[in-house]
Amino acid sequence: MSIAYSVPPSTPTGLNATVQEKSVSLSWNPNPETDIAGYNIYRAGIKINTLFNYYSPAIASSSALGHGPNYVADGDWSTSWLSGDSYGSFTPVWLELDTRNVPNLIDEVSIYWFYPYYGKNFEIQGWSGNSWITLRKVVGNNEQYNRLAIVPGYRTSKIRINITDTNYTAANKQVGIQTASVRSYRLVTPTSYQEQVRDGIYNYKVSAVNYLGFESN
Repeated sequence: MSIAYSVPPSTPTGLNATVQEKSVSLSWNPNPETDIAGYNIYRAGIKINTLFNYYSPAIASSSALGHGPNYVADGDWSTSWLSGDSYGSFTPVWLELDTRNVPNLIDEVSIYWFYPYYGKNFEIQGWSGNSWITLRKVVGNNEQYNRLAIVPGYRTSKIRINITDTNYTAANKQVGIQTASVRSYRLVTPTSYQEQVRDGIYNYKVSAVNYLGFESN
Protein backbone atom coordinates (compact mmCIF):
# COMPACT_ATOMS: atom_id res chain seq x y z
CA MET A 1 0.00 0.00 0.00
CA SER A 2 1.22 3.47 -0.88
CA ILE A 3 -0.20 6.61 0.77
CA ALA A 4 0.50 10.14 -0.44
CA TYR A 5 -0.13 13.02 1.94
CA SER A 6 -0.14 16.70 1.16
CA VAL A 7 -1.77 19.92 2.30
CA PRO A 8 -2.93 22.78 0.07
CA PRO A 9 -0.35 25.48 -0.60
CA SER A 10 -0.68 28.88 1.00
CA THR A 11 -2.68 31.58 -0.79
CA PRO A 12 -0.48 33.71 -3.04
CA THR A 13 0.24 37.16 -1.64
CA GLY A 14 0.93 40.55 -3.14
CA LEU A 15 -1.62 40.37 -5.96
CA ASN A 16 -1.42 43.60 -7.93
CA ALA A 17 -3.27 44.75 -11.05
CA THR A 18 -2.38 47.50 -13.49
CA VAL A 19 -4.67 48.65 -16.29
CA GLN A 20 -3.74 50.29 -19.57
CA GLU A 21 -6.74 50.95 -21.81
CA LYS A 22 -8.32 47.44 -22.14
CA SER A 23 -5.25 45.50 -21.00
CA VAL A 24 -5.07 44.13 -17.44
CA SER A 25 -1.70 42.99 -16.08
CA LEU A 26 -1.56 40.92 -12.89
CA SER A 27 1.47 40.13 -10.76
CA TRP A 28 1.95 38.41 -7.40
CA ASN A 29 4.64 37.05 -5.10
CA PRO A 30 6.01 33.54 -5.71
CA ASN A 31 4.74 30.98 -3.22
CA PRO A 32 7.29 29.86 -0.61
CA GLU A 33 6.53 26.13 -1.12
CA THR A 34 8.96 24.15 -3.26
CA ASP A 35 6.33 21.87 -4.85
CA ILE A 36 4.27 24.49 -6.70
CA ALA A 37 3.23 23.32 -10.19
CA GLY A 38 1.67 26.66 -11.14
CA TYR A 39 -1.20 29.03 -10.58
CA ASN A 40 -4.89 29.35 -11.47
CA ILE A 41 -6.39 32.73 -12.35
CA TYR A 42 -10.02 33.52 -11.57
CA ARG A 43 -12.01 36.45 -12.90
CA ALA A 44 -15.36 37.01 -11.16
CA GLY A 45 -15.03 33.52 -9.66
CA ILE A 46 -14.51 31.81 -13.04
CA LYS A 47 -11.23 30.10 -13.90
CA ILE A 48 -9.73 31.72 -17.02
CA ASN A 49 -6.69 29.51 -17.57
CA THR A 50 -6.49 28.02 -21.06
CA LEU A 51 -8.33 24.67 -21.32
CA PHE A 52 -6.51 22.18 -23.54
CA ASN A 53 -6.99 18.49 -24.18
CA TYR A 54 -5.15 15.22 -24.70
CA TYR A 55 -7.61 13.84 -27.16
CA SER A 56 -5.11 13.79 -30.03
CA PRO A 57 -1.99 12.55 -28.19
CA ALA A 58 -3.92 10.11 -25.99
CA ILE A 59 -3.90 6.40 -26.68
CA ALA A 60 -6.80 4.16 -25.73
CA SER A 61 -7.41 0.57 -24.68
CA SER A 62 -10.45 -1.41 -23.57
CA SER A 63 -11.50 -4.53 -21.70
CA ALA A 64 -14.04 -5.31 -24.43
CA LEU A 65 -13.76 -6.94 -27.80
CA GLY A 66 -15.23 -4.97 -30.69
CA HIS A 67 -14.23 -2.00 -32.78
CA GLY A 68 -10.82 -0.53 -31.91
CA PRO A 69 -10.74 1.67 -28.81
CA ASN A 70 -8.21 4.03 -30.39
CA TYR A 71 -11.05 5.35 -32.56
CA VAL A 72 -12.25 7.43 -29.60
CA ALA A 73 -8.97 9.38 -29.56
CA ASP A 74 -8.19 9.72 -33.27
CA GLY A 75 -9.99 13.05 -33.76
CA ASP A 76 -12.15 11.52 -36.50
CA TRP A 77 -15.90 11.86 -35.90
CA SER A 78 -16.65 9.20 -38.50
CA THR A 79 -15.06 6.45 -36.37
CA SER A 80 -16.17 4.99 -33.04
CA TRP A 81 -15.51 2.29 -30.47
CA LEU A 82 -18.25 -0.28 -29.91
CA SER A 83 -18.13 -3.01 -27.29
CA GLY A 84 -18.76 -6.63 -28.16
CA ASP A 85 -22.17 -8.26 -27.80
CA SER A 86 -23.37 -8.87 -24.23
CA TYR A 87 -26.52 -10.97 -24.41
CA GLY A 88 -28.95 -11.15 -21.50
CA SER A 89 -27.52 -8.74 -18.93
CA PHE A 90 -24.90 -6.11 -19.67
CA THR A 91 -21.30 -7.10 -18.95
CA PRO A 92 -19.37 -4.13 -17.47
CA VAL A 93 -16.58 -2.81 -19.68
CA TRP A 94 -13.97 -0.11 -19.39
CA LEU A 95 -12.24 2.20 -21.81
CA GLU A 96 -8.91 3.72 -20.80
CA LEU A 97 -7.30 6.93 -22.06
CA ASP A 98 -3.56 7.18 -21.53
CA THR A 99 -1.84 10.54 -21.95
CA ARG A 100 1.42 8.78 -22.86
CA ASN A 101 2.74 8.60 -19.29
CA VAL A 102 2.78 12.37 -18.83
CA PRO A 103 1.01 13.07 -15.50
CA ASN A 104 -1.09 16.21 -15.50
CA LEU A 105 -3.85 17.76 -13.48
CA ILE A 106 -7.05 16.50 -15.12
CA ASP A 107 -9.97 18.93 -14.80
CA GLU A 108 -12.54 17.60 -17.25
CA VAL A 109 -13.55 14.48 -19.18
CA SER A 110 -15.89 14.70 -22.18
CA ILE A 111 -17.67 11.74 -23.76
CA TYR A 112 -19.66 11.70 -26.99
CA TRP A 113 -21.48 8.38 -27.05
CA PHE A 114 -22.02 6.48 -30.30
CA TYR A 115 -25.77 6.65 -31.08
CA PRO A 116 -27.78 4.79 -29.76
CA TYR A 117 -25.29 2.96 -27.53
CA TYR A 118 -25.14 5.43 -24.62
CA GLY A 119 -23.61 4.52 -21.28
CA LYS A 120 -26.31 4.65 -18.62
CA ASN A 121 -24.29 4.06 -15.44
CA PHE A 122 -20.56 4.71 -15.42
CA GLU A 123 -17.63 6.05 -13.41
CA ILE A 124 -14.72 8.27 -14.35
CA GLN A 125 -11.62 6.85 -12.64
CA GLY A 126 -8.05 8.10 -12.34
CA TRP A 127 -4.92 5.98 -11.92
CA SER A 128 -3.14 6.78 -8.66
CA GLY A 129 -0.02 4.80 -9.52
CA ASN A 130 -1.33 1.86 -7.51
CA SER A 131 -5.09 1.64 -8.04
CA TRP A 132 -8.07 3.21 -9.82
CA ILE A 133 -9.72 6.06 -7.90
CA THR A 134 -13.33 7.04 -8.66
CA LEU A 135 -13.46 10.75 -9.56
CA ARG A 136 -17.03 11.04 -10.85
CA LYS A 137 -20.00 8.67 -10.79
CA VAL A 138 -22.93 9.00 -13.20
CA VAL A 139 -26.21 7.09 -12.74
CA GLY A 140 -29.16 7.11 -15.14
CA ASN A 141 -27.52 9.02 -18.00
CA ASN A 142 -29.63 9.37 -21.14
CA GLU A 143 -27.63 12.09 -22.90
CA GLN A 144 -25.43 11.52 -25.92
CA TYR A 145 -22.87 14.10 -24.78
CA ASN A 146 -21.43 14.28 -21.25
CA ARG A 147 -19.04 17.03 -20.15
CA LEU A 148 -17.88 16.11 -16.67
CA ALA A 149 -15.85 18.45 -14.47
CA ILE A 150 -13.32 16.82 -12.13
CA VAL A 151 -13.30 18.90 -8.94
CA PRO A 152 -10.79 19.12 -7.50
CA GLY A 153 -8.52 18.32 -10.43
CA TYR A 154 -6.71 14.98 -10.23
CA ARG A 155 -3.08 14.52 -11.25
CA THR A 156 -2.69 11.37 -13.34
CA SER A 157 -1.59 10.08 -16.74
CA LYS A 158 -4.48 7.61 -17.12
CA ILE A 159 -8.26 8.03 -17.08
CA ARG A 160 -10.69 5.11 -17.24
CA ILE A 161 -14.39 5.20 -18.18
CA ASN A 162 -15.83 2.23 -16.31
CA ILE A 163 -19.28 1.45 -17.76
CA THR A 164 -21.62 -0.74 -15.71
CA ASP A 165 -24.86 -0.39 -17.70
CA THR A 166 -26.08 0.75 -21.12
CA ASN A 167 -29.16 2.53 -22.44
CA TYR A 168 -29.21 0.24 -25.47
CA THR A 169 -32.22 -2.03 -24.97
CA ALA A 170 -31.67 -4.59 -27.74
CA ALA A 171 -30.73 -8.14 -26.77
CA ASN A 172 -27.00 -7.71 -27.48
CA LYS A 173 -26.56 -4.93 -24.84
CA GLN A 174 -23.69 -2.96 -26.39
CA VAL A 175 -22.19 0.40 -25.54
CA GLY A 176 -20.18 2.69 -27.79
CA ILE A 177 -18.19 5.93 -27.75
CA GLN A 178 -17.63 8.12 -30.78
CA THR A 179 -15.04 10.39 -29.22
CA ALA A 180 -13.67 11.12 -25.74
CA SER A 181 -11.28 13.75 -24.50
CA VAL A 182 -9.37 14.41 -21.31
CA ARG A 183 -8.88 18.11 -20.59
CA SER A 184 -6.75 20.14 -18.26
CA TYR A 185 -6.47 23.82 -17.44
CA ARG A 186 -2.96 24.97 -18.31
CA LEU A 187 -1.40 26.27 -15.11
CA VAL A 188 0.24 29.68 -15.22
CA THR A 189 3.88 29.18 -14.29
CA PRO A 190 5.24 32.73 -14.10
CA THR A 191 3.96 35.00 -11.35
CA SER A 192 2.30 37.32 -13.83
CA TYR A 193 -0.62 37.27 -16.26
CA GLN A 194 -2.03 39.63 -18.87
CA GLU A 195 -5.34 39.73 -20.74
CA GLN A 196 -7.57 42.01 -22.77
CA VAL A 197 -11.01 42.80 -21.31
CA ARG A 198 -14.10 44.77 -22.18
CA ASP A 199 -15.21 47.82 -20.23
CA GLY A 200 -16.36 46.89 -16.75
CA ILE A 201 -15.32 46.19 -13.16
CA TYR A 202 -13.54 42.87 -12.56
CA ASN A 203 -12.47 41.01 -9.44
CA TYR A 204 -9.42 38.75 -9.75
CA LYS A 205 -8.09 35.95 -7.59
CA VAL A 206 -4.94 33.83 -7.89
CA SER A 207 -4.55 30.38 -6.35
CA ALA A 208 -1.49 28.12 -6.15
CA VAL A 209 -1.54 24.44 -7.14
CA ASN A 210 1.05 21.86 -6.05
CA TYR A 211 2.22 18.77 -7.95
CA LEU A 212 -0.32 16.53 -6.20
CA GLY A 213 -3.16 18.77 -7.38
CA PHE A 214 -3.94 20.50 -4.08
CA GLU A 215 -5.06 24.11 -4.55
CA SER A 216 -4.89 27.03 -2.14
CA ASN A 217 -8.05 28.79 -0.99
